[in-house]
Amino acid sequence: AVDEARRTLKPDIPDLGYYKIPLRDEIEFERDLEPA
Repeated sequence: AVDEARRTLKPDIPDLGYYKIPLRDEIEFERDLEPA
């Protein structure tokens, strides 16, 4: 997912993250704000 975004949307996304870990996947967190 990140490889495609890097090519098309955000070329400024680095190839490597902290501790030289390759950035290849993306995780999106979502939180429901409605009371249960």
